Formats: sequence, C-alpha cells, structure tokens
Amino acid sequence: MKTKVAILGSGNIGTDLMIKVLRTSKTLEMGAMVGIDPNSDGLARARSMGVPTLTGGIDDLADKSGFEDVRIIFDATSAKAHARHSEIARNRRIQMVDLTPAAAGPYVVPVVNMGKHFDSPDVSMVSCGGQATIPIVAAVSRVATVHMRNTVFCLSEEADTAAIASSIERMVEQVRAYVRGYRLKQEVQFDRIGSDNAMIVPGVGAFTGVKTSVYLEIEGSAHYLPAYAGNLDIMTSAALSTGERLAEQKWS
Repeated sequence: MKTKVAILGSGNIGTDLMIKVLRTSKTLEMGAMVGIDPNSDGLARARSMGVPTLTGGIDDLADKSGFEDVRIIFDATSAKAHARHSEIARNRRIQMVDLTPAAAGPYVVPVVNMGKHFDSPDVSMVSCGGQATIPIVAAVSRVATVHMRNTVFCLSEEADTAAIASSIERMVEQVRAYVRGYRLKQEVQFDRIGSDNAMIVPGVGAFTGVKTSVYLEIEGSAHYLPAYAGNLDIMTSAALSTGERLAEQKWS
C-alpha cells in the first residue's frame, strides 16, 4: 500500500514534484495538490491528472475531511510560510519535507545522512548545489580525511587515488538512482601537493596531500521543468527520494 502525500505550492517546483510522484514513485501516491491561486497552471495540471486540488492553502488541507490519511507534506511554498505549515503538521503528526530555505529541521541529502533523521518531524532539503556536490565530498571522505572542500574540489590527506575515484563513481551511481541525469562530465582529476609546493589552508596550515577535482553535469528529467533545469530537478528528485525513504521506514 502506498503512502499518501500532499504538496503545498502549485508553482514550478511543486508541480514538477507532483508529476514525479505520479510517474515514478512506487512508494508514494498523491493525496492532494494545495495552492492559493485557483487559476495556477499547477492546480490545472493536477486536476487534469486526477489529483484532488485545494485552493485554501494548508488550512484547507487541515480542515477538510477526506485528507486525514495524508502522511507526508512536501512544502514548496516559502520560508516565511513554512514556520506555520510546520507547526500545523507537527500538531497533526504529519511528516514534513521542506523544500523552502526555512531550515526548520535538519538538513538532508538522501544518500548521505537520511538514516540519521528518520525521527525528525520536519526535514529540510539542502540547496540544489549542495544536493549535487555534498555526495561527492562524502564519497572522498569515505576513504580519505578531507581538510578543505569547495564546490567539488577536495583537499585530502595522502590517499590511494584509485580508491577515491572508485568511491566517487559508486556515489554517482547511488545519486543516479533518484536523479537519472546526474553524471560525471569527465574522469576524476587528481593533483598531488608536496612539501615543495604546499598550500596554506586557513585553519589547517601548510597542506600536503591530494587535490581531487570532480566535474559534474545534471540533466533534468523534463517532467515539468525543462531538461536544462537540472539544478532544480535535483531538488525535486531529492525531495521525492527523501519522502520515499521516510515512508518505507515509518509506514511500510
């Protein structure tokens, strides 16, 4: 039996996430698409796809009968609105997955730390850039102590570069399980930094070791957002994966 979810926000992000739930999820099903503009394209698209729609915001979802079995709410509205949404969800013991910048709950990247936050009633999705890059830093960290990280450049202790490359490739495949267009643009690049050309790293001092450079590209799934909007597609894909993992942990 699938877990019923609702999406708050009928803009581009919410609509793309809705279509992902409908087309790709084996765990979740749409219970409601909730907006405040009855003429929005997102609500029109939801109605055309047979999804129940509400136009009174979260109050509509909370007060109307027939939606008591919604277990997860995805919030694709705004950081300002999320505080109230989160309070209402907590009072009704509904799991919240936050796609806004509110940061009311712990930050989550599904393949990196979801297991630590199954008990949190409100989880926050890391930014689009973070969803793309943090898995790579985590992959390097599995085999070498990372002292500095910026986008997907890592400075780590001296380590087996083949092991680092293998760890990154495994992580890319893990992310591809929910973001199909996530891939390496070229092979992982390595530079060894010796004592003769040591880097001065703030907080670390003179650094010697391995510089790992990872170049990624992300092609969107074009469910609703265009294929070139991979930076947004990774957010909705990560949110979907987070919801599925929560559902499997709590209600399967």
